[in-house]
Amino acid sequence: MNLITIMIDSLRFDHVGINGNSWIRTPNLDALASKSVQFRNAFPESLPTLPVRKALFTGKRIFPYFNTWELNHYWHPIPGWSPIDHDTPVMAEILGAKGYLTGFITDTYHLFRPAMNYHRGFEHWELIRGQEVDRSRSFANHVMDYSPFLTEEMKKMHDVTFPMEIYMRKVAGRLHEEEWFPPKVFRAAARWIEENYKAEKFFLWVDSFDPHEPWDPPKRYRDLYSPGYQGKEIIWPPYSLDLDFLTESELKYMQACYAGEVTMVDTWLGYFLSMVEDLGLMENTIIVLLSDHGILLGDHGVTGKPQEALYPELLKLNFFIKVPKQEPRAIDSMVYTHDYLPTLFYLLGEEIPEHVEGNNLWDLVEGKRSSFREYITSGLKTRVMAYDGRYWMFCRRDCSDVSLFDLKEDPGCNHNIAKDKQDVVDRFFSLVVKDAGGKLTILPDKIPRNFL
Repeated sequence: MNLITIMIDSLRFDHVGINGNSWIRTPNLDALASKSVQFRNAFPESLPTLPVRKALFTGKRIFPYFNTWELNHYWHPIPGWSPIDHDTPVMAEILGAKGYLTGFITDTYHLFRPAMNYHRGFEHWELIRGQEVDRSRSFANHVMDYSPFLTEEMKKMHDVTFPMEIYMRKVAGRLHEEEWFPPKVFRAAARWIEENYKAEKFFLWVDSFDPHEPWDPPKRYRDLYSPGYQGKEIIWPPYSLDLDFLTESELKYMQACYAGEVTMVDTWLGYFLSMVEDLGLMENTIIVLLSDHGILLGDHGVTGKPQEALYPELLKLNFFIKVPKQEPRAIDSMVYTHDYLPTLFYLLGEEIPEHVEGNNLWDLVEGKRSSFREYITSGLKTRVMAYDGRYWMFCRRDCSDVSLFDLKEDPGCNHNIAKDKQDVVDRFFSLVVKDAGGKLTILPDKIPRNFL
């Protein structure tokens, strides 16, 4: 049996058609999900990009409660944002030792920063350069006009203008859709499949950074959702707790840009899956599709993924597994991303490694278990969250600045009831402390950056 895992960064659960979205076109995602076991209450243990993948690659829970200072004696603003330890076994390494041909294709540049070790165990890796602020090229003498992409308020924000300058210099001059990143990623993946489909067994990890911002798909995708728009090209908004930097039309266009990016990713995912099907691999290949987190697009008056806004739109994941001859179904039990590795080892007929901390989710599918956990905790930077199927809470690590919502009465999280439900707040925070091993490290809101 072969295994293909497809990670799509920043893909919101509620922006996929099969999950109830009626205005964004995702036919290929929908078709794959409809043939899969869908885990409809999946969450990351810790946000964002690297902590999620570290849990997936190792099968170990990456706790959001311990910052990098405690582990490696330097500050980093995101707990878990560190290399995979050389002593920790990773999935590709283990499967490679069992005779699987392993391949890794990605444009998620955080994964191939020096010394990060996310390529470890893969026999082949293809790193597609240039996303976001990846320093793949220098243009010291190149001058561009960035004003079409920035409102007057955005021009005052260094954290917006600086990365915009780096990115736009690299992608200037693109003419054909094949020059965008999703086509590059999925064409490379299709080529790998074409070259290696006769292997006895293989494991391929395909990791698309899009629809992570900036949202700049070819115009035809944006025109699907905002035809005739004339105004600022809001493709890369700042992470903000208010929308003062955008007009209503600019906000709607920004949302259209994200929708267009999702549809472009879906289109090229379809290209890749067509190759898999054409080569006759659907009958002997497990296909997994995951997202690592969502993104706020003006919801709750917020853009991006700021730590102060750990809403369901940011935390809820896409997670479905297509297994040959397995009837499709939906599983509503709460699951984590570190459950991925033991589940896939079970499905491949391989022994689950002893170091793994996650659960075999196929026990839910086969009716051996009804659930593994009654609540979820997670976190980002200095904030933590908890969820038990009804209430959703997030707060600082000292249990201040609390937001609590009753999803039964208020599914949109519009009414903070923390002051009226202190007993629920206390119970949830005790669960967070329990998962942290009995102690939460209190971090300052502003942590000096020290990226590897």
